[in-house]
Amino acid sequence: MNFLAHIFLAQYSQAAMLGGILGDFVPVRHSFDFPDEMNLEIKIHRLIDSYTDRHPAVLEAKSVFPADSRRYAGILLDIYFDFLLSAHWNKFSPQPRASLITSFYQGIAQYKAILPPRLLDISDHMVAHDWLGGYAHWDGVSWAVQRTARRLSRNGDALIAGLPVLREAHDYLDQQFLLFFPQLQHYTEISRAEIRLNCSDCH
Repeated sequence: MNFLAHIFLAQYSQAAMLGGILGDFVPVRHSFDFPDEMNLEIKIHRLIDSYTDRHPAVLEAKSVFPADSRRYAGILLDIYFDFLLSAHWNKFSPQPRASLITSFYQGIAQYKAILPPRLLDISDHMVAHDWLGGYAHWDGVSWAVQRTARRLSRNGDALIAGLPVLREAHDYLDQQFLLFFPQLQHYTEISRAEIRLNCSDCH
C-alpha cells in the first residue's frame, strides 16, 4: 500500500500516522528508536505490505497488466489504491479526508527532529505540494508514478507505461479494491491488537 492508505490505517494519532509510513524509510533490521506508537506502526506497516502482496483480490488486479510489465504492477496498484481510497473515503471513514491529511502534515512538523533522512528530504515537498490530497485526482496519480519512476535505478519508463493500463482497467480495479480494503482494515485492527497484547511497550 502507498502513503495515504498506510496513514489512514494508523489514524488514531499523529505519531501513529507517521509510523505508518516510516516502514518505507527505516531498514528492516534497523533498531527502532522512535516513540512507542511509531515503533508499533512500523511493524504494522510491514504486515500490511505482506498481507497486500498475497491477497487474492490484489493478485487478480495484477493480472490486468501485460506479462512483460507485471513486475511493476505492485507499485502501480499501491499508488492507484490511494486514488481509489480517496474516491471511496466516506465508505471507510467518518473523518473528512482533508482533516486527516492536515493532521498528518501537522505531525510531520511536530516530529521533524526525529524523522529519518530520506523522509526528511521529501517532507517539505510532500506538504507544500499536498501529495496526499493529490491522490484524489488522476493528475496526482500520474505525478506520483512519475516521481516514483525517477527514483528507480532503471526501467522507470516501464513503470510510466503502466499508467494507461490503470485508466483502462479502472472499473475492474475499483471492484477488486472494494473487495480487498475492508479485509485489510480488519486484518490491521486484529494485528495491532495482537501486537499490543504481547508487547508491554506498544500501548
